[in-house]
Amino acid sequence: MAATIGAWTGLLGQFLDELCETFDDVPQIHAARTAFNGTRLAQPRALLDSYMQQMKPLASRVARKDESLVTDGTLASELKTVFEGVKLAQLWSEIDENTRDAIWRYLQSLNDLGTTITMLPPELLESVEVVAKATASGGMQSLDPATIGAALAKDMAGRGDPEMAKGLEEAAKILADPNSREGAQARAMQAALMSTLQNQTQ
Repeated sequence: MAATIGAWTGLLGQFLDELCETFDDVPQIHAARTAFNGTRLAQPRALLDSYMQQMKPLASRVARKDESLVTDGTLASELKTVFEGVKLAQLWSEIDENTRDAIWRYLQSLNDLGTTITMLPPELLESVEVVAKATASGGMQSLDPATIGAALAKDMAGRGDPEMAKGLEEAAKILADPNSREGAQARAMQAALMSTLQNQTQ
């Protein structure tokens, strides 16, 4: 489970690094990164839980890229892990569309991955990590959701949980649908895990 949460904290770290580069003269963003760096290793799960609690009332507006969330000050006042004390509405008016879109993508990916992690039972997260490691080491030839779902089902069956294994087989079919939200969450989680595992092996 540590690698899965590590993938999420790694993604948040990348987001904060990019924000610091983009808004180099905004000390509050640098302070957020410093606070994050102090917490990410000592209390990664607490960091995730705190962020997700802050994000919960904002998630639907983030998903649809609702700019009023930024312009009315809600995002900066509620998502304190990232934007505490930042005059985001003012900065927003000074950045281009590509930068805005990158911020939305980070927020959406953090929410999708965080939601997935907090919804899954710990034993399933352990199976996800087993499959991710097999994938990173070349032990799996295909990375499509159906193949990954089947590998998870096999791992869970090996752990003595046939009911979970059957559920995973059924879920693999849903994950294979490119238009499903679940599929999008699975791909976000997979990409973050692969990035983290590749960084660990370098």
